[in-house]
Amino acid sequence: MPLLAALGLVLIAACVLVAVAALAERRNELLAAEARTAAERQAGRVAVALGSIEASVEHLDPSLCDPRTEPDDSGPALAAITPIGPAPVGASLLCLPAGATRHDAVEMDLGDPMVQTALAQSRDRGTAVLSAPGPGAPPIVAGPIYLVGGELSLVPSERRVQVRRSELVGHVVAVVDAAELLDGGSTWQLTDADVDLVPGQRADDGAERAAADVDALERRWTVSTDVGTAGLWRPAATAVAGFGFGGALLLGLADRQRRRERRADAASMHRAERRAAAIRTLTGIVQHSQDLDEILPAMAVQLSDELALEGLSLAVATARGPERAIFTHGTRPDPTSRPASRRPERVPPGATVALDLHRAERSIAVLRAVAGRELDASAIELLEVAGEMITSTVVAGRSIEQQQEAVNRLESLDELKTTFLGVASHELRTPATAISGLATLLATRWDALSEDDRRAFASRIATNADALNALVQDLLDFARLERGDLQLALAPVVLSDAVDAVLDRLDGVWGSHHVARAIDPGIEVLGDVSALERIVTNLVSNAVKFSPSDAEVSVGVHARDGRAFLLVDDSGPGVPADEREKIFVRFFRGAGDAVVRTRGVGIGLSVVQDFVAQMGGSVRVEDSPLGGARFVVELDVLDRSRVEERDAATT
Repeated sequence: MPLLAALGLVLIAACVLVAVAALAERRNELLAAEARTAAERQAGRVAVALGSIEASVEHLDPSLCDPRTEPDDSGPALAAITPIGPAPVGASLLCLPAGATRHDAVEMDLGDPMVQTALAQSRDRGTAVLSAPGPGAPPIVAGPIYLVGGELSLVPSERRVQVRRSELVGHVVAVVDAAELLDGGSTWQLTDADVDLVPGQRADDGAERAAADVDALERRWTVSTDVGTAGLWRPAATAVAGFGFGGALLLGLADRQRRRERRADAASMHRAERRAAAIRTLTGIVQHSQDLDEILPAMAVQLSDELALEGLSLAVATARGPERAIFTHGTRPDPTSRPASRRPERVPPGATVALDLHRAERSIAVLRAVAGRELDASAIELLEVAGEMITSTVVAGRSIEQQQEAVNRLESLDELKTTFLGVASHELRTPATAISGLATLLATRWDALSEDDRRAFASRIATNADALNALVQDLLDFARLERGDLQLALAPVVLSDAVDAVLDRLDGVWGSHHVARAIDPGIEVLGDVSALERIVTNLVSNAVKFSPSDAEVSVGVHARDGRAFLLVDDSGPGVPADEREKIFVRFFRGAGDAVVRTRGVGIGLSVVQDFVAQMGGSVRVEDSPLGGARFVVELDVLDRSRVEERDAATT
């Protein structure tokens, strides 16, 4: 009996160990499939991030590296480390002068051998080059900046290495944040044959690894991680043989049970393999193009085939107002469906699932899908992977668009300044020449001229002097406003009296034009007397300049609903609707015969807008009852009770 009991215990122990070994083996297979799917997802993320970084370095407008705000005769400058924004996902951009080794703005050792090697290779190759992380520096992607014909350029004048070295003035550098490249724990690695971009930490040197390949920066990278198998249970399977004949008999029964369980898991493993293949396909789509117009249709077809979706849509977030739909495929998903705070476990057929695509806690877009059949957790996870790829593409596209907008604004401002310098020099020269000529004529022919001629010449000198003085005053006001030196001293002012005083002082200066007044008395505002004088002078001078001879110009001051209005009407050609915002932009003068025939440098209305804004008001232009343009300055009517309360609080 004791012998039979011992044999029974041996058989029971054998059964337990066989069952445990079978369970461990099944768990290992499932973990391996999940790890392969995760590796494919990480590979897609890395492909998008490295592609965006490479595009930002190789296609950056080099003029963004010139820190000067004003051009001079010395040509483009690249004398300081200059951060550039916005940067692609997973990196920060900066312009690095040749020879720089350390700067407070850069938290790394620029003299690190890895960094210096990458800079030298990019200089000689003329392409973006990646450096491995060094002891004192993170990985970087560097592209060369050359000085060609006095302009910064990403392309040298010749392909010879000697020419590239002589023309090099600096580099565009993307400092890679390796932690943002991979979404996961410390066991993830991103390596190629030569570079450990993300070394990671292996949980077990002998553990099985799941890996996926991605091509970027002229290298083939491998994304890998520990599978995390239940290897500790393998010795148990080996120990089964030591339990003798009874364990061998039960092994067949355990194997039959294991095959039954593996058949039950086959469908799940097959789905995981298909998901990994779908992720590889989506990654290839993103690597092929960074254009949403090409990516979205291809992704929609792939996801619809893989998940049997009835429809798919993408709506991007806007700065103000509701989201804006930019793509729809198949049945239009319910636009009122909002992303859930947690991922749903299942989505029934015909229902709409909404996923929030975000970056750095900021919503970028909403991806919606209509389920054709029930979507399980793995299907929703595949949608999230596609959403992550779309997010990276949208962010990279916005980064490039914002850089191009910055370049366009700089080019537009430079063009306007060039035009301004030409017009200003002409406008200054014209009255100065007239004054000089008339004064010379009076000095040399005084006795020969009649009294009427002398008066006429003196009057013309005075007129040109007034024009010159007004132009110089505009230039001085503009310069002080640009520097921020001109701060108004706001105080209670009777707007009605201030406008009347300016018109009285300038009466007779308008020549044959008649300036009509419709000014309600006693309208008080919080303003600056000198600024109000400049505003009235500029607006009335503008109205007279564009009105025909002997035409009427009207000036009105009224109050309504707690707001004061200064109205200046003319009977000129008016302002076209598409120019009514632009005319307040500095140096803009508009088009048309009336503009060509008149004098000006395009800063008078800009000065008016700046002064009005400092007084808390607004200025606009609209159609005038006289047939021309009406300029409307709107200010708050002064609340005397608040002024008295403020004065009492300060005493």
